[in-house]
Amino acid sequence: MRLAGNEELLANVARHYALEVGDVVAGMDAALAAADVEEARRYVHSMRGMAATLALPRTLSILKNLREQIIEGDTVGARTVFQDLTAELARVDTEVADLSSPGGTSIQP
Repeated sequence: MRLAGNEELLANVARHYALEVGDVVAGMDAALAAADVEEARRYVHSMRGMAATLALPRTLSILKNLREQIIEGDTVGARTVFQDLTAELARVDTEVADLSSPGGTSIQP
């Protein structure tokens, strides 16, 4: 886990993630639905920053695949990978909620 084991900082980052992730995912979904490649890439970039900060390798791997699909212009493939991303984020959301509570545990990579 990043953040040098600083539990207070980790809890703050987890709270920020919890507040932001829904908007980023909704924006990414809308951009993909509209086939807006540039906007979708921006949302993937934002999400990659969040995932890197929380050291989420599975999420980062899915985001890499999503970015590749977007760059290739494969909107059908991108929608499929986006579904994988939302499933992974559901798993992460549960762990982030635990992190942001007092005495929370770490996220499983």
